[in-house]
Amino acid sequence: MIGQIIFGLLIVGGIGGYYYRKFGGKGGAAAYLTKILGLREGEKVTQTWTCFYDIERTFGEKVGEVLGTHTRGISLIVGLTDQGRLVLGEIEKNESGGNNPPMGFEPGKLVASLSDKKPERAQLVGTSGMEPAVVILMEPKDRQPSFRLQIAKSGFESIKRWMGGT
Repeated sequence: MIGQIIFGLLIVGGIGGYYYRKFGGKGGAAAYLTKILGLREGEKVTQTWTCFYDIERTFGEKVGEVLGTHTRGISLIVGLTDQGRLVLGEIEKNESGGNNPPMGFEPGKLVASLSDKKPERAQLVGTSGMEPAVVILMEPKDRQPSFRLQIAKSGFESIKRWMGGT
């Protein structure tokens, strides 16, 4: 009986230790978003969207899709914060097993525009449920490489407003 209690306490303590180590002693969704998006001290996310890196498929990946294997870009969270930043972070491991670091942009440090490339999926989850998906070109102004995202249309519209567009 005593052995079972001690064993149970060790399991609970191990789980608690794991979450303490993973989230630095902060719990819940706020700690998860802080870590994934690289939020600053006291910074909070006001809006978020899930999206995907838009990738160019190789010939082999296109053949694999015919055979039932689908390849897509890494799943991301894009958010706007109460400190006026746009932040992006991965929500899954990449092919090398690690996560790419989160990215954050101050106003004026990023240009986003609609791409004429067709999105993989016709719809993605947006602020009002399922919405048309769009592909947007993200061009950092700090000489970092540009990239494309597949995101719900409301996400692009909010990013455009964040940039100062209409």
